[in-house]
Amino acid sequence: KTFQQPVTLTDAVDRLSKTYVYCLRPGPEDVFKDFARRARSKGWNYFEIDSSHSPHITAPEALAVLLDKIAKRRSA
Repeated sequence: KTFQQPVTLTDAVDRLSKTYVYCLRPGPEDVFKDFARRARSKGWNYFEIDSSHSPHITAPEALAVLLDKIAKRRSA
């Protein structure tokens, strides 16, 4: 029921750290470019990775390094 069950958010969501990872090798239609632009304009932590939209397949080592970097920033 992912698209059927309503979700109620409190203002606590505004205090969460937000990170966007943009994959630099999009498919024929880059539907994620606008999301990336919006995340950057909203002050999210922003990273790019040289991979397709499936970085766990096309760049698993780079993804692991990036996720480790993001995790270390959050725990600092």
